[in-house]
Amino acid sequence: MMFFRVSDKSKVRKILVISLSNIGDVVLTLPVVDILLRDFPDAAVSVVVGPKAESLLRDNPVLAEVIVLDKHQSRSALWTWVAELRRRKFDMVIDLRNSMIPFMLMARYMTPPEMRRVKGQHMRRKHLARLSTVHQFTDDNAPRRCLTATASDAGAVDALLGGSGSIVVMAPGSADQAKRWSPAGFAAVAKYLKSEYDLGIVFLGDRHDQEIAARITAGLDVPVLDLCGRTTLSQSAEIVRRAAAAVVNDSAVLHLAGYHNIPTVALFGYTDPVKYGPWSEQRVIVAPQGAPLPKDSSTARKVAYIESIPPEAVISRLRYTDGRMRLVNE
Repeated sequence: MMFFRVSDKSKVRKILVISLSNIGDVVLTLPVVDILLRDFPDAAVSVVVGPKAESLLRDNPVLAEVIVLDKHQSRSALWTWVAELRRRKFDMVIDLRNSMIPFMLMARYMTPPEMRRVKGQHMRRKHLARLSTVHQFTDDNAPRRCLTATASDAGAVDALLGGSGSIVVMAPGSADQAKRWSPAGFAAVAKYLKSEYDLGIVFLGDRHDQEIAARITAGLDVPVLDLCGRTTLSQSAEIVRRAAAAVVNDSAVLHLAGYHNIPTVALFGYTDPVKYGPWSEQRVIVAPQGAPLPKDSSTARKVAYIESIPPEAVISRLRYTDGRMRLVNE
């Protein structure tokens, strides 16, 4: 099988991007979709995602279709799913899962199943490198069109934020307990930003993060807006887009901030920020001092490790002047 770069864009009318499953991972692939939307304006671009991420893109009119791939479906159901895609006759398939699906779809242009691994490469860069195997784009600064709020979502966000003014988004949760900074740390940063700059503080996360947010707000004597479990994915993305900054754990909100180029302070413990760290132009990674943890460390030790980050390590990076957040790189 030979792989060719597109030489005649007029022959590409239908494009399929096979994205990933977890929300943050899907967001990291969206720059690929934005480039295709810019460079192939006459083509219909469809995206495959896992069930959890469908609602993030579902109502966006710039996408021809959002197609769900359930990794846990039976083999016969998967073959039926592939057969249905094959009938749609895509001209180009960009596979960011490293699967054999492009071969089954028999597209004119498709990404190769394997690429040379680059040590220390951020996942966003990895996805763009895969796109470059079939399309030689001039730059990766395409308009961000994948996460455009509908009128309904924009109205819902207006109602939720009310008169909050300039806001800082905080994401105190994470699916992995060992990726969560301490509630006391988030409380100290929230108090500083409200007291020093009168910024609105908005907690974002899903329903599983409500208990963590409640622990933070219980000890605070400044007002905050806790939206954990109260917004859809697309509404969360719109709230992040409106933020002056984001203070986050290693979570999906981190990558939403990266996509919208929001100044980001990201807290990392045992996980590697090189591949999955913040990607906004203004970004700071705050990690524990000292040697990194061994990979086989217990969960309790990993939790203690990230919670050892003092609030001052975050507060010292945040400066709000002239209506803008400016991050301090020490």
